[in-house]
Amino acid sequence: MAPRALAVRDVLENIAFYLATNDFIGPPAHLVSLLGVCQLFYDVLAFRHNSSLYARIFRAKFDSAAPARRYGRDLVTSSCLATELCSRFEAMRRMRRVAKTGKLWDVEEDAVHHDLWTSYLMATESDGKNRQQLMEYACLHDYVRLYIKEELAPLRYRPGVPLEKPERSLALWLLWFTTTAVRETTQERVDIMSLLRPYVFANFKYDTFYAPWIYFDMPLYPPAGTPPPTHPSHVSHGHTPNSPVTIPVSPQTNALSPENPFLADLVPRDRTHHVPAYGTHVPMCPPSIAQAAILLFLARIQRTPIHGEEPIPLEDAMPGDAVTTHAIRLRLPHLEDSRAFDRDHYRATNCANPFSEPVRTRCVEPGMFAGDWEGRFVFLDFDNFRRMLGGDTSRVYNSYLGQQPLSWRIYEHHYQPSDCPTASGLATPSSSRSAAISSPSPSISSAMEVDYSDAGDGSVSYDDEDGPVAAGPPLNAHFPEDSVIVEYPTGVLVAPEGLLHAGVFYKTYNGEEWDDKRDHYSVPQKDLPLADVDMDSGLGTSSPPSTSTRRMPYDRLEEDEVWDPDSEDIILTGCNIPQDPNSAANMTWGRFELKGRVRAWDGMITLLCNYEGAGGGGQWLYRGYITAGGNWSGRWRDTSDDHLSGYEGVFCLTRRSATA
Repeated sequence: MAPRALAVRDVLENIAFYLATNDFIGPPAHLVSLLGVCQLFYDVLAFRHNSSLYARIFRAKFDSAAPARRYGRDLVTSSCLATELCSRFEAMRRMRRVAKTGKLWDVEEDAVHHDLWTSYLMATESDGKNRQQLMEYACLHDYVRLYIKEELAPLRYRPGVPLEKPERSLALWLLWFTTTAVRETTQERVDIMSLLRPYVFANFKYDTFYAPWIYFDMPLYPPAGTPPPTHPSHVSHGHTPNSPVTIPVSPQTNALSPENPFLADLVPRDRTHHVPAYGTHVPMCPPSIAQAAILLFLARIQRTPIHGEEPIPLEDAMPGDAVTTHAIRLRLPHLEDSRAFDRDHYRATNCANPFSEPVRTRCVEPGMFAGDWEGRFVFLDFDNFRRMLGGDTSRVYNSYLGQQPLSWRIYEHHYQPSDCPTASGLATPSSSRSAAISSPSPSISSAMEVDYSDAGDGSVSYDDEDGPVAAGPPLNAHFPEDSVIVEYPTGVLVAPEGLLHAGVFYKTYNGEEWDDKRDHYSVPQKDLPLADVDMDSGLGTSSPPSTSTRRMPYDRLEEDEVWDPDSEDIILTGCNIPQDPNSAANMTWGRFELKGRVRAWDGMITLLCNYEGAGGGGQWLYRGYITAGGNWSGRWRDTSDDHLSGYEGVFCLTRRSATA
């Protein structure tokens, strides 16, 4: 092309770009007039002739840091961004029309499904721009509530519990993303909590985890192995890196039988969906409907009467703040920093298939578990829960709820064979945490109270040739049976009881205190520039927010920078927060100890809570994830047979700030 022609092309492109982006909100509608001026203008500026122009417009109107960070620059090309620009505005135009007319099914069902996926991906990729387009042009707030009203609310009056569908899960997550501290009417809260109840309490129906919680070593079969057998014959709790993990046959077969309603469905399934995005189809798992429902339900418990409690207002809370009332803490979404959702995205794309080749996911970081956590657990009374499992699903809607506060102090320990202490160092009694754990449970002991006679010379040897601790029974938080956790000043030793010389050492994390308000997990709105925040609605203004000063757009986290491959195995220990007069949790069921493990594959946390004394609360198992914003949510259950649908409830905690 001649230099003069190139100059003309550049001039026309710049004119078209500024014309298209003069109004930030909405599609580049003014381009239509420019394209009709003459054949030259059309040839230079038409979509099929100039994808780079429409990619520029995409970057001006939408956030592009997250897709480049997650999919790679080589995959997010100008052609991909141009295609996504058209796809997004087509979806948002439909959503806007539906929200304005109040007629959800004026569009095809496939279009509704596509629009929900588009909105969800935009929300999780939002650094501010996407949020404004969704809220101000697509009318997401009204659209998702119309979907809830038309599609989910009528299910309340049908027999049984609702089916789990990807579009319903997406709708509840979008409802969570548009949740603010603005007070709902009493009737709105009651209606939303009523339709959420089955997803929260019917644990036998909805999966909360990316793979059944009873499995610790993932994936279940090595990439070079044969396909999963049709009839696996036994269970293996722990395996060598090159051996398959087999799954039980009898409980799985019975779990699907209508004659065995009390047996859990623990069949691993490939949940991969191919989602249209950026001109291709991205394989990922739809987000869990149960996780969204738990967050939505517990957020509203704070303001809704529950059996024996009064409503608790939230007028003084800002979106993104941790709210503390009666030991409840919940961090609301803000959609101002896409890095808050990076780990959820990695889980969705890499953990959809439990039989696939293992991919290193970035689901956890050192320090994200350690600290003081506060929250609440909620449950149906046991009789109604049992009747619900037996088939009387009306109990999930009509039963009274109970709730109790939670208060945990968590210590985090990493497997680091290259940094293990000497034998003499291990023999040094623990003093740093003996005050916090003054009466250890049988499974957690301080070094001062351990009998070292099995070590021969009184010291403790250490051998890391076999790698981290093998996985044990799930009801023991995946620790081997008869193992003990011995505490030292620099870490803990996990060993068979009476065989400390065969133990594995885990170094305690003692780094910088995790700050949910500072890092990429959470950026509260009160910390944003005032020009970007509408104090009345909680939404951004119509101008693009200035986010570049708060993040590095393409700060791809390198493996050797943040996550040492040898530290992938994490164990947790903990107890009540000691001497805490402000915590009702310490006065509820008495003193307890915590021990648990983190499943590296998807970041699922399994904690065993062991109450002390004959009159204590027994043992309970907590399983969940830390999701965007620092909310640690999931399900608790009893420690009966792991293949039974045990007595379960839900919980949610957030980290207590240093000033709390």
